Parts: sequence; C-alpha cells; structure tokens
Amino acid sequence: MIVVMEAYWRGLGHTTGNASTLRVVREAYPNEPIAFLGERDHMAAVLADLPGMTNLTTHEIEVPDEESSPYARLRQDWRNVSRAFDLMRKGTRGILVLCSAYRASLALCAMRWRLAGRPQDRIVARLHGNLNEITSPRARNPVRQALRLESGLRHARRTGIRLVVLEQSIRQELLALRPELNGHVYVLEEPPTFQPEGALDVPQVGHAVRFAFLGVGTQDKGADRFLSAAADVRQVVGDKAEFRMIGRLHPSLAHLPTRALVAPPNTGAIPRRAYIEQVNQQHYVCAFYEPNYYRLGASGVLLDAIAHRKPVIVTDIPFARDLFARFGDIGDICRSQAEIVQAVTRAATVVDPDRYRRQIDNLDKVARSREIAVLAPRFRAIVDGNLEAGG
Repeated sequence: MIVVMEAYWRGLGHTTGNASTLRVVREAYPNEPIAFLGERDHMAAVLADLPGMTNLTTHEIEVPDEESSPYARLRQDWRNVSRAFDLMRKGTRGILVLCSAYRASLALCAMRWRLAGRPQDRIVARLHGNLNEITSPRARNPVRQALRLESGLRHARRTGIRLVVLEQSIRQELLALRPELNGHVYVLEEPPTFQPEGALDVPQVGHAVRFAFLGVGTQDKGADRFLSAAADVRQVVGDKAEFRMIGRLHPSLAHLPTRALVAPPNTGAIPRRAYIEQVNQQHYVCAFYEPNYYRLGASGVLLDAIAHRKPVIVTDIPFARDLFARFGDIGDICRSQAEIVQAVTRAATVVDPDRYRRQIDNLDKVARSREIAVLAPRFRAIVDGNLEAGG
C-alpha cells in the first residue's frame, strides 16, 4: 500500500504540485493501490486535476489551520500520522509519501515507524520553503525546539527517512548548512503542469513586448521591484513594453502605484484556466526575488515559466544560476535593481526573435528533464534505496 498524505495545506494551497506528486507515484508503481489523505476541499481540488486515475482511494483527515501553533496541532498531527501508518499495514510493505514535511511531522513519523516494528516500510518526505526554518535561532524552550523542523531532520537521519528537495541547488545549499545530512537528501523536481500547444508567441519588432509578474505580489517575491522597474522602463520606452501582474497585490504593498501596468492587479484568486490563458499571452516572466528565502525554497513562478516556455528575467538566486549553468540561455539574471531595468529595457527595445526562439528551445530541454516519465524511475529508486543520495 502506498499512502500519500498532505497534512499541512488546506483548500487550494499546493494542489497542483500534489496532483503532480500522485502522477509520479502512479507512474512509478502502476499496479499498487494508493491512498490519498488530505483535507476535504484540498482533496477535491487535487482529484479534479487527476481525471481517470485508477486504484486510488481518498481518506479525509482534519488538517489544523496553517497559523496553528506547534503545540495546538500536535495531537491532530499524531492522529494523522497514525492513520497513515494504519493504512500502510494493509500490505507486506508500505510506502508513505509526505507531500509536505513540516515542523514536528518528521519526528512523529520517525516515532511511529519505530512503534510499528516494520523496518521494511519506507517514508519519503518532501521539503518545501519551510526548510528556511533551520536558519532561525535555536529555541530556548527545549519542548518548542523538539517540535521544530530542525529536530525532525535529525530523527529522519537516524531512521532512514528519505528527505526530498525540489531542486539540486536546494540540496547543495542544505548540505552546506547541515553537512551531517549528506547521504539522506535526494532531488526530485516538480514535473511541468502544463504542455504548450501550437506555436508560441515570439516578440516582433514594432510590437509591444509583454512582461508579467505571476502570483501573489509580496516583497519577498519582488512585487515592489517589478512595479518600480515597470514605471522606470515605461518612462524610457513608452508603449514598447507592457507590464501585467497575473495575481493580486499583497495588502502590505497596496500603497504602491500600479499606473505602469496595463490593468490593475487582480483582487482575488484567478481560476486556473484564466491564469493559463493570461500567462500564454506574455513574452517574459519576471521573478525579482529576495535571495535569502529562495536559498532553500523552490520557485513556483520559475516552474510556471518553464512549463509555459517563457524566458525569465530573474534575480540572482541559486535555482536560477543552476538552470542557466545546466541548460544555457533562458533569459537574464540580474544582481541589482539597475540591472533589472537594463535587462527589461533591452528586451523591449533590442528585439531578437532568434535569441528568443533559442531560449524557448532551452526551456523545452528543462521541461523534458522533469517529465513524469523521467521522474517516476527516480522516485522508485529513492524508495528502494537504489539511487545514491544527491540523484
């Protein structure tokens, strides 16, 4: 029995990524029954993205609110982990996939694994941006420290839990901070969630070049830098450049002027179909991140840019450097606000359709390296212990 559990996100959070995880698991183990545990609305959204998947059962669990304290959610977390292990006992060997490994979840899984007395069972735990928690100062309260992700990583190392990060650059940064985890951290990228159909729109001389910011506009994601660059570039090039926010502006940045945009930011969530249509109409995706957070976190925006084959103008984060080093020119990396303005201005005024097509070809190579058919054998090798950590 394979159990896939999302015990952190509720509603629409991370539904696309979790649907992709289930596709990878199904491709890796086509004949194994899969049980998916999650909050009711979250499961419904994930299943809507998985039409026709067979031998899949769902089990509703109570998922505490994201803002719940570690103490408040501990009892429910233990119930959820125990339910997952009870389901695994239905087979001679069980596999548990944690869609989100957070706070005390790793420690609880390690404890439940020991109590189960089934050393053949395997646990694969996916680490997201919450991995940044390990850079925070150690908690003075020993109980609080025991409930943090830092302690969970130590338990995972001792019990053989397979820790999975979403990018090779994240693995490198994590091991630089915690070298004792070497041999326990694997890479399994997110597969593309969209496949372009037909010819892609290429910028042409004499027509406006379109630049987009994707997702919720926060300071960490660089929404303020995007709006500032849009205003500065428009002053210089006028209608040769168009800027759009495909997403809402976070209330903390609501005071910023948005006159340089072709339309006001959205005020709420965008239906997925509308989101896809709007992204398809753009030429470049802009991701002006604060580097500190994205040292240990993958970028959903860059993953969308890869899926839609949109060249990127991005700040200097490890994920971007790794992609450029492995796959070549997929846009521009900028190390300051001045470089951002220069790169956007150049793309709007020195239109080079041939270079743009080469960038699309390179993005296509990135996407093909992350297809489910490529990731599924790697996932199976991680579970079976046939892949050296780091692969």
